[in-house]
This record gives sequence, C-alpha cells and structure tokens, in this order.
Amino acid sequence: MDEPSRMSLLLHRGDVISLLLLLTSHSFSLSLLLALPLPLLPTPPTSPTSPTSPTPTSPPPPLPLPSPPPPPPPPPPPPPLPPPSPSSLSLYK
Repeated sequence: MDEPSRMSLLLHRGDVISLLLLLTSHSFSLSLLLALPLPLLPTPPTSPTSPTSPTPTSPPPPLPLPSPPPPPPPPPPPPPLPPPSPSSLSLYK
C-alpha cells in the first residue's frame, strides 16, 4: 500500500520539476528575446542541399522575422468632470 503513494509522490515531484523547467526556460527565452534588438535575432541556419537530391537547388533565402506590431499608445485620461453647478441642478428639479 506504500508503493502507490510513493509513485504518485514521484509523479507529482516530476510534474513540479518539469513545470519549473518549462517556466524557467520560457521566461529565459522571453527575457533573451526582449533583451536583444530585433535585427540581431539569430535567423535559423539554412540547411545545405543534401547530396542525395537529384537536382541541386540553392537553399531558400531565410525569411525575415516578422516584427511584432508596436504597442498602441495608452489612451489619454478622460478629462475630469466639472462639479455640477447649482443652476444645472435646479433645471433637473
């Protein structure tokens, strides 16, 4: 009866470790992407043509990385509403 609980504990520990690894690798790559300027991002290396292909073709040019759209400017704060004047209050009565 001790084995299933030990197995579930091992599975749970593995899940936590994999989750931590996923989070750290994701945040690391995200911070790396944010730290690098866009033109300096590494492009995937073009694979040379394999010698087994019957017609040697030039490798396709690397596609330019799509730049993310710039964040929209924050909307201007709404102007503060003026306090109601007594004359406008008397109109509603």
